[in-house]
Amino acid sequence: MPDVLIVGDSLFRHFRLGSGGSFPIAFRSDTRPSAGIYATGFQRKRFVVDWLDTEYTDGTTTKKRLDDARAHIAASITGAMKGRSATEVGAEIGRVTDELERRSVALRVGNVDLDVETAVCATLDLPIASLFPFDPKALAVSFAKPTSIYVVRMQHWLETYKVQRYCAPHLAYSREVASLGIPATDVLGRLTVEREYVSATNSVRVRVTAAEVNTATDGEAIVRAVAAAHATPVTVAIPAQKDTSSAVDVDEKVGHIQTALTQLTGNADKTRFIRDSNEITGGSTPKELPDYKPTEKARGRGFSQ
Repeated sequence: MPDVLIVGDSLFRHFRLGSGGSFPIAFRSDTRPSAGIYATGFQRKRFVVDWLDTEYTDGTTTKKRLDDARAHIAASITGAMKGRSATEVGAEIGRVTDELERRSVALRVGNVDLDVETAVCATLDLPIASLFPFDPKALAVSFAKPTSIYVVRMQHWLETYKVQRYCAPHLAYSREVASLGIPATDVLGRLTVEREYVSATNSVRVRVTAAEVNTATDGEAIVRAVAAAHATPVTVAIPAQKDTSSAVDVDEKVGHIQTALTQLTGNADKTRFIRDSNEITGGSTPKELPDYKPTEKARGRGFSQ
């Protein structure tokens, strides 16, 4: 079984605006100058195709992971579309291959953690974003420095934290969501966050002390409101740095993650007449999807309940 899963764009939640709706807001820590970020937004460092374009040795034979992935896609689709025309099969192979290589992220199975170079990650929790960056070996010095948090508008996301709640609970605190990129028009502004390490409780006291608006966007009201809501100090626990969850069989874990991801797209289930969860109307936020529950078999293999 693979140690990395490639998660395509089709398994992300893609939001649509109804009457008076607005896209959800998330937060991303970044200490680079804001002028550059306002010009480019947040982009991935590399596509999955670049990550896959590496070699490995299978016994005495050197192979390319990319060749293996393309061959697997072609064989799977050809089998699934048996009886369809060569043109239809070829078109579907091309579509899926493009999604795999350029519209996807790499998810590490062991920690259920994203490869940060293939995704742009953010969090739904501003105080959690305020913890980063920090040096775990020099906490007092790290947190004596303020950090910058960008307020970003999300038109799509992968709810990584929903799967982590059951497979890697030590990471789920982050309420992390992933995207394929955040354009400059969705980077609404930057907040300055003051931080103070509290050694007695191994926690950090954080508060927003300043707000800067990206004037090229229409997000001033949002940025000002977020800054005001977080102007009062709150205390945030420093998360555990190691995985303390139960050991889980890798084969079972892969199957569990794959099943969970298919249930986190928010798309309507036409067979059950469930309304699509990705449409946002005035005054609302994205509908919270039900937590994915492991099967009885999965719970027996060590998944959290």
